Amino acid sequence: MGTDLTTVDQVAALPEHVDPQTVATMTRSWPDLAKRHLTSKEERDLTALAIQKISTPATPRAIAAKVVPILSEYFVALDRSGVSEQVGEIWQDELAPYPLWSIHKACLWWLSKDNANRRKKPLPGDISERCEVEMMLVRIAQRKVDHFDQHGPPPEEPEATPSEPMTDDQRAEFEQTLARFTGGKRMPKPQSEAETQRNIQEAQRMAAEGEA
Repeated sequence: MGTDLTTVDQVAALPEHVDPQTVATMTRSWPDLAKRHLTSKEERDLTALAIQKISTPATPRAIAAKVVPILSEYFVALDRSGVSEQVGEIWQDELAPYPLWSIHKACLWWLSKDNANRRKKPLPGDISERCEVEMMLVRIAQRKVDHFDQHGPPPEEPEATPSEPMTDDQRAEFEQTLARFTGGKRMPKPQSEAETQRNIQEAQRMAAEGEA
């Protein structure tokens, strides 16, 4: 996974509700999963366990503890006990599927300069919508685990076959053909075999076009 939590035992020892900083550590390499598949059973198992650990839904009390402070910003005349009455079943039901760390990050985002609507009181759906954004890497990782379970690890790429070296006749033909288009000037620096092969093909193409 490319994080400080690199073993199943370390991840398994985490608490039921993981804090945002630990989540950031655990998912540090997950953006790379958008471009590749899991490569081994060990990586698959570690990723699956990490997903399980950071996806535990928040408790109703924890949801209220996160939502009340953000609502307090929009009810200056009320104390927090009054604001708590605003956190009813709708908030609980809307945010029930999400882990506490994602609700925490969603609430911070709503109040931040990155949110153009930060001056408006958020509705439950506003916070759950942002929770989905915060959970995006988790969704990607889960799709990669599902893909591994269905298809297994990706096949190993075959090693590149080295090209055959040029014969003396091929080299002489290349130098003669190249001289026709360079006025007999020497190449400014030695070339690799691959570069020479490419130049042969280009010179032959140019010669064929000139004869057409």
